[in-house]
Amino acid sequence: MNTGQIKEATCSSTGYAEKFMQFINDTCDKYEINTSIRQLCFLAQVGQSGGLFYTEELAKKV
Repeated sequence: MNTGQIKEATCSSTGYAEKFMQFINDTCDKYEINTSIRQLCFLAQVGQSGGLFYTEELAKKV
């Protein structure tokens, strides 16, 4: 995938898309995320992190 595709699918900035592009592509290769549907679903999940902004789970303190 390229930066534009990652940016569009995750609603991230260009900087974050560029920063994580190699990791995303490596993960797609490793886990056979190799169709348009699989890639879109994967990026939708990854994009839930606030457009690639958060890299850890946020826990609500009680």
